[in-house]
Amino acid sequence: MRATVCPPPDQLVAFRDGALPPDDHARVLQHVAACRECHFLVSASGAAPTATVPNISGEDTAENAALPT
Repeated sequence: MRATVCPPPDQLVAFRDGALPPDDHARVLQHVAACRECHFLVSASGAAPTATVPNISGEDTAENAALPT
């Protein structure tokens, strides 16, 4: 069972596109940093990146630092 509720898909897309207001962006960023499912969804979206996805693997790699192009 999840401790938090995942953001709806439209918020994840807006996060990926850099279209969220600052407060929402910070909240979704914090969630994506902790939720492997949402991290994967945002990272694997295939769109041009405008948001940096936090590294949740513990490794400091380019693949974990930003969305794929």
